[in-house]
Amino acid sequence: MAFLPIKNFELRRGLYVRLNGSWFSHPFPTNTFKIRTKKELQILQKLNKVEILFDPERSDPEGVDEELAEETAEPTAEPTAQNIVEGTPEAVKADIPKEAEAKPSVVEASPVKPTATESFNQYCEGFKKVDRAYQEAFRQSKAVMQDLSVGNIEGIQKAHDMVCALGDLLDGPDATTSMLNVMVSNEMGQGMFMHSLNVCALCLMIGKEFDLKEDEMRELALGAIFHDIGELNVPGKILLKRPNLSPSERDTYRQHPRFGKDTVRKFSSFPKSSLNVIYQHHERLDGSGFPMGLKGVEAISLFARIVMVVDRYDDLCNDPDIEKRLTPSEALSHLFVKQKSVFWSEAVVALVRVLGVYPPGSLVLLSNEALGMVVNINITNRLRPLILLYSEEASPYRAQVLDLEDHEEITICQNLRPRDVSREAAEFLNPRHMVNYLVENTPAELAPAPH
Repeated sequence: MAFLPIKNFELRRGLYVRLNGSWFSHPFPTNTFKIRTKKELQILQKLNKVEILFDPERSDPEGVDEELAEETAEPTAEPTAQNIVEGTPEAVKADIPKEAEAKPSVVEASPVKPTATESFNQYCEGFKKVDRAYQEAFRQSKAVMQDLSVGNIEGIQKAHDMVCALGDLLDGPDATTSMLNVMVSNEMGQGMFMHSLNVCALCLMIGKEFDLKEDEMRELALGAIFHDIGELNVPGKILLKRPNLSPSERDTYRQHPRFGKDTVRKFSSFPKSSLNVIYQHHERLDGSGFPMGLKGVEAISLFARIVMVVDRYDDLCNDPDIEKRLTPSEALSHLFVKQKSVFWSEAVVALVRVLGVYPPGSLVLLSNEALGMVVNINITNRLRPLILLYSEEASPYRAQVLDLEDHEEITICQNLRPRDVSREAAEFLNPRHMVNYLVENTPAELAPAPH
């Protein structure tokens, strides 16, 4: 039987419900579930931006032992990257500025939905194109950084050309998702250059969310790509020791925004708004940043407020210590929940919109115990992405893909870190390798992944 609409006051424990609405409009980690606890019921009854439906066939009849269900059930509404805040929907609405709330997706009607295999193959073609362009931009960024550090003015024009090429690349279909997968697949240890390129690309994506003009996008990107150029003037032994620095070493490191500003201000054609990013990207809204200890939104430039969020996000995901490295969802939650007084919430929310609940490249465990990687975002339902599945029995060059939109009974139940899976699984689920796989449509009856 199909889902039927139901009013909030008609809800009760034991109903199997589906929530239709923005993924930012409720705190549950999935859109379909059975109401088991009083807390879940109370939250659902207060929702006002979500259409609620229920499935009579999968719901418990009235009069079941609800108290037993409450005692034995695991609570569903837990803080996740889906809502990025702890608490009730009222807390969500209070904490997220109205102008930063998720925008409704506009999707053209398509007469025929492509199969999971067709979607995957199309995506792989786009990934290869974006990957080639990204690697070229990485090569150029190193040369441009070197030009500016030695006072070569040609570096400014090269930088303009590079960030314009990145911006043009992001205008292509599925280019944003491909870019995110490319970032995940790059080897760690590329240091400042890859970090700066990642920050630049993410800032361009956020710039679109803020509807920045073309010249503003270019200035934001220039500030982002050069935000750490001052580190070229910091002794290498200090950079390698972070974060275990002595007080004197820490003082030296904290001068790199000044070093960067002094390096770039020599070029009269370098935009002032981009220069502010270099100087202010380590400032914090609560005044705890450096080098000036600026405090408050008005004291820090718009572009710097954006770059500081993305800079911190990339650091959390790519910490040199693999034990401290966070998943993208964990990093987003950390920024919004634990550092909401430090970073500009509008930029954090924009980053969430760009990355989605389960960003491309995320390793996930499904409700049927299958292991997989998020390949592509479903813009109409961010909780139902396209998944590349892993199986020990699968051929190294043959894989199965699963479109969660077509399998309502299967959900994502956990984000995983690379260290949580076997070396073979991590290798198989590397985005850079997926372009070599032959894929086939996945049947509804999926076997659990081997433990």
